[in-house]
Amino acid sequence: MKNLKFREFFVASQNDSVLKELVTYGFMLLSGYLVSNLLKKVTAGITTCLFQEIGITLVVLVIGAIPVYGLSLWCSRKQKEDTQRMREYLYGKFMEGTLKIENRGEMNVRFQEDVDTVAGFFYETHPKTISGILIMICSGVLLCFHNLPIAVIFIGLNFTQLIPVTVYERWAKDVYNQTNEDEEAYQDWILEGYNGIKTLKAYGGENWFLEKYRKLNHSIIASGKRAEQVGTIEDIIYTAIDTLIQYGSFLVIGLFVLRGKVDIGAAPLLLILAGYLYSSIRPVYDFHLNRYEYEEACKRLAEQEKEVPQNSPAVFIKADNICKSFEEKELLRNVSFSIFPGDRIWLQGQNGSGKSTLLRIITGLEAADEGTVTREIPMSRTAVLLQEDPVLTVTGWDLAEAMIREGGVDQTKFNCHMKAFGIADLLEKPLSQMSPGERKKFYLSATLAKDSKFMILDEPTNHVDQESVKYLLVEMQAYPGTLLVSTHQNGLDWGSNRSLEMEGGILHEI
Repeated sequence: MKNLKFREFFVASQNDSVLKELVTYGFMLLSGYLVSNLLKKVTAGITTCLFQEIGITLVVLVIGAIPVYGLSLWCSRKQKEDTQRMREYLYGKFMEGTLKIENRGEMNVRFQEDVDTVAGFFYETHPKTISGILIMICSGVLLCFHNLPIAVIFIGLNFTQLIPVTVYERWAKDVYNQTNEDEEAYQDWILEGYNGIKTLKAYGGENWFLEKYRKLNHSIIASGKRAEQVGTIEDIIYTAIDTLIQYGSFLVIGLFVLRGKVDIGAAPLLLILAGYLYSSIRPVYDFHLNRYEYEEACKRLAEQEKEVPQNSPAVFIKADNICKSFEEKELLRNVSFSIFPGDRIWLQGQNGSGKSTLLRIITGLEAADEGTVTREIPMSRTAVLLQEDPVLTVTGWDLAEAMIREGGVDQTKFNCHMKAFGIADLLEKPLSQMSPGERKKFYLSATLAKDSKFMILDEPTNHVDQESVKYLLVEMQAYPGTLLVSTHQNGLDWGSNRSLEMEGGILHEI
């Protein structure tokens, strides 16, 4: 996935945030102008209708604050909506199997912290950088218009904020890079231990694992301390510069007022312009620093994901040396095979031979202990019937509506299949109260009604009566796509052209 793909989720939020910053800037300039105008009249001794003008000024400021507040609420809501859309997109990629996630902790990092980092970059860092550049130019021009010497001094002070970037940028980036590498090494090693702790213990290697764990733990602590030190130095330098320019602006304007070069009435507006001139360069500086964290988050979110070709691929599924064990039982041993477009495969084997486990692995619902699975056909174009039908407390119609709305299931076809299976009147019944055969027919109806190019059926005839089996076989024969059927039942004529048999954890073609 390209970084630009993420940008699409936040285009509206980004534009709204820029507008909010500019509107706020305009409101502050208006406030400064009105206050300066009142101060000029007071210092000049003009008190006629003064209270009336103060009242009008307060009314104008209150009315002007309304769009600023409204835009803030609007931007906050849009940002949450756009962030959630991005999470839903990533969940979809995860369900398709195109975004690999090893464990719950990694899912939390990617879908929470990394998404927040990317979202914050687009609706906070990037908009503030754009608006900051515009505000800095506008403030500089207005300062030059009011008083050129003051403008030159303030612009010179403003660029002292770039000192931290030029002095220790490369050093800080190296420290942050090392911290990130140490964290990745630590997480990878923990995952290695999680996957292979039984083997390590069997060979007496647990002490070796723990010793390396301690070394990695010390490294991550040390690099974390260095990163904190870099951050502390950064804060000290920025605070010192911030103090210099903030108090320096008061001092400069005060000196110009005392020397009679500037009217004291103009001081509030000049101070607001100076403050925005100083603060507007900070987002540019933050953009430079936050871009690294943003790019790293994008890499983690895009890791191992691949673009699915739009045309029909040469291979739908390719499995290489798949191994899987449960406790002491080895279910799959170096299983390798390929499924090509147009294949109609019968996967044979006794109950408990590992057929269902293999199907869950190739669909991405379960991870293999060893080996790789390459899926060139997206799950959105794959219809799957599992042997373990989900026993849910929702009604059949509630689940059917969700699958029709989001799962690519055609409602007309679904209703036809439900009627053919003789369960059309059971949709208002909770699935948990249906019999195993009724649930099987319900899920068969949904699977057959999905717009798919590849269908996987795991023991589709279990708990199904003979009349329904006959109807199912007709539908399987008429299915135009690639078909993989796992069943231990012989004598089913559905037009298979390949036969695979699972025996003793080994798959071979008959």
